[in-house]
Order: sequence, then C-alpha cells, then structure tokens
Amino acid sequence: MKICLSKTYNFGGKEFDELDINIEEMTGKDFMLCEKEFKARNKEAGAVKELEDSWAITVAAKSVGVKYGDLLNLVSIDYLKVVNGVKRFLSQGWEDKEAQKDTTTEVTEETGA
Repeated sequence: MKICLSKTYNFGGKEFDELDINIEEMTGKDFMLCEKEFKARNKEAGAVKELEDSWAITVAAKSVGVKYGDLLNLVSIDYLKVVNGVKRFLSQGWEDKEAQKDTTTEVTEETGA
C-alpha cells in the first residue's frame, strides 16, 4: 500500500514523498517483533491492540524501515492516512483478493449500484 504524503519528510537522512507500507511482505517474526515493541511502549494499552493507533504505527514503521518516532512526527493528514490504511489492511488484508472481488460483485448486484 502506497501512501502519498502531503509534504516531503526526512527520516534517518532519507527523503520520503510517499510511504510504501508493504505489510504483505512482513514475516511472522516481523509481527512478533512489532508486538514486543508495542507492549514495551504501551503498558496501559487496551485488550485489542488492533484498535490502537500505536499498533498501526509500529507495524507501519517496521514495514517501511523507519523509526516509530519518525511516523509520530507526520502532520495529522499524513498520520491518519497511515494509521487508517494499516488498520484497514490488518482487518481485511489477509483475505483472498479473488474472494474480495466476488464479494464486491455480489453486493453490487444485490444493491444495483
């Protein structure tokens, strides 16, 4: 998933006009490391980490290869694009792409839209 940013950011000496958040390429080990980092940072987090913005930012930072703190410095519009995009992917992204197309077709046919 590519997120076009509203301005250019410099993270770790590298400039970013967009973020290529490639969660599909992450491994189970990557997610375990994200969970460990998330728990260390958020001792008071709710029971469902997937609802927490800090979980989405942790996963995005790992995927992009930047620091968690770098993404916290995004302006609101860019921050929300990242958080909402990651949350959406994590709640729906593992589904088969063909199954998603079939579901869309079924809904379109049922609603006539």
